[in-house]
Amino acid sequence: MREIEYGRFSDSSGTYSVASSAAPNTIRVYAEGPGDRSMLCTISGITGTPTASWGVTWLHCSAEWYDAMQRRALDTYRGATCDGRAVER
Repeated sequence: MREIEYGRFSDSSGTYSVASSAAPNTIRVYAEGPGDRSMLCTISGITGTPTASWGVTWLHCSAEWYDAMQRRALDTYRGATCDGRAVER
């Protein structure tokens, strides 16, 4: 399966990409850096009750940060699937 990138968003910490997952009803979120990409989280249940599983690098963050990242990732995914912005990689 080829990965589909649904889009990107940024905050003061960096840039994040939202991509497809091999698992159904699931997306992956990556932290993007110069020549580097690390898994931020996997969000399952995107059409029902979304639940994020966070990468170990990100376990020190606040609950507010987790909520904001999940919300922005889901907004990016939903925006791409509604208006056709998704790009196959």
